[in-house]
Amino acid sequence: MKNLKQSEELELKEFRDNLFKEGIGMGIVISLHIYESLNLKKISRLIDKGETTVLNQVKKLIDKKIIEIDSKTSAMSRGKYYKLSDMTKMALQIPNEKPDLEEFLENINLEKFYKYFVASLTDPEFHNAITHIKSINMINNYIERISIETINSTYEKLLEIDGEAEKIKYLTEQSFPMGNFSFSSKSIKMTKYNQIRDFIELFFNFSKELELFEQKVNLENKTMDKPEVEINQYLYISTLPIFRDLND
Repeated sequence: MKNLKQSEELELKEFRDNLFKEGIGMGIVISLHIYESLNLKKISRLIDKGETTVLNQVKKLIDKKIIEIDSKTSAMSRGKYYKLSDMTKMALQIPNEKPDLEEFLENINLEKFYKYFVASLTDPEFHNAITHIKSINMINNYIERISIETINSTYEKLLEIDGEAEKIKYLTEQSFPMGNFSFSSKSIKMTKYNQIRDFIELFFNFSKELELFEQKVNLENKTMDKPEVEINQYLYISTLPIFRDLND
């Protein structure tokens, strides 16, 4: 994201806070975030809402300058197509939280663990971090729903087609993005400090490897004349402590 003035940052923060209160409208926003330009029928199918309901939401989002008519695509197609406004694109660029864990991981003990925990919770930026986590979680929920809906509708279509060759032909003609489908959730009970340290270090190292992979992919994409495939692979990672006791 480009460097913003303080007044622009405040304006963007207020816009983002309001954006994530949109309810059904947020499903439309995330659909356009993934597919860039869509008409009413495609949006309706993706978020599983009637076209009348979607149209009413679209009008409200346009009035709030959250989305706009995609004039270029609309001129080349039948009907109106919609896209995100520049402000919304910026609002969806939520920074990843990257705490300094290397020092924390060295010689971990109870006192050090709680010092780190208290410092994190009392940091003035902690509220912003929580807001980012909530926003990312909402985006993740919508992306999962849209992806599952797309997979399900494709599955139903393939059941209507006879023969493997014809099924592959259909997917090829539709430019269906074949990627990796993986779902996993774990809760691990830990009873030693070194277990917590090893877990955090495992997560920390994976994040660093993922960043290097992303840099490598971006570099290859810049030097490629024609893409072999076009796949947006979505990866959502979260590690959260589940507290044993809740406050009264």
